[in-house]
Amino acid sequence: MSKQTSRQTSKQRQSANKQSNNQTSKQASPANKQIVSGSVKQSNSANKPLTRQAMKQERRQEERQRQLNAQRRAVRNKRILMGSLITAAVLLVATVSFVVYSNMHNASAQNQATPSEQVVNPAYPPVDGIYCDALEQTAYHIHAHLTIYIDGKQVAIPQGIGIASDQSCFYWLHTHTSDGVIHIEFPKQGSPTLGNFLDIWEQHFQQLGFHNELASSAGWTIYVDGKKVTSNFNQLVLQPHQVITIAYNSPNITPDTSFNWPAGE
Repeated sequence: MSKQTSRQTSKQRQSANKQSNNQTSKQASPANKQIVSGSVKQSNSANKPLTRQAMKQERRQEERQRQLNAQRRAVRNKRILMGSLITAAVLLVATVSFVVYSNMHNASAQNQATPSEQVVNPAYPPVDGIYCDALEQTAYHIHAHLTIYIDGKQVAIPQGIGIASDQSCFYWLHTHTSDGVIHIEFPKQGSPTLGNFLDIWEQHFQQLGFHNELASSAGWTIYVDGKKVTSNFNQLVLQPHQVITIAYNSPNITPDTSFNWPAGE
C-alpha cells in the first residue's frame, strides 16, 4: 500500500471516531440535563413554603393528636380515681369493722369482771382461790340446785351468799334467792365444787348451825338427781342444772329428783 493510501485511511478512521464521540456526547447531554433539572426542582419543592391548606391540615392533625392525648389522660385519671375510691372504701369498711368489734369487745369486757386476782373489798378476800370480783362473770355461767337436811330437818339456804353486803363484789359462787339455786359464774370454765360454796358460806356470810358436821364427810349421804352417790360432798363438782341433796343423820328423807328452773337459767 502506498503512503498516500495509508494517510487517507487514517484520516477516515479519525473522522469516524470523532463523529461517533460527538453523537455520544450529544445523546448523554440531554439525559444529564434532565437529571440535574429534576434534582433542582425537587430541591426547590422542599424549600418552598407550605400553602395555607397544608398549614390548616397540619394544624388539624396536631389538634386531633392533642384531643387523643387528652382522652387518654382522662381515661387514665378516671382509672386512678376509681382505684383510689375503691381503696378508700375498703379502708373505711375495715376501720368501721374494727371500731365496732373494739366497742363490742370493750362492752363485753365491761360486763364481766376481769379475773385479775385483785381483792376488790378487803372484807371479802379469796376463798379456796375463788375471788370476789366487782362484777359478775359471764364467761362460764351455770346453775345448780342444793337441798340440805340435818337430823331429818331441811336447812334454809339464804339469799346473798357470796355477795358483799354493800354489793361491792360477787364471789364466783353465790346465791341471789333463797330457793337453793347456786350461781356458778367463773371467768373461764373450771371445776368448782360444793365444798367451795360451803366454805364461802361459812367463812364470810353466816356461822353455820352445822359447822361441826361439815368437819368430816362421815355421817353424810349424797344424792345427785335423786340418785345416791359415794362421792365426798366437798369434792362434788358442780354441773349445769345439777340437783343435789345432802343429808346428815337423815335416813328417811326423800331426795330431790328435779327442779323447776326459771327461764334463762
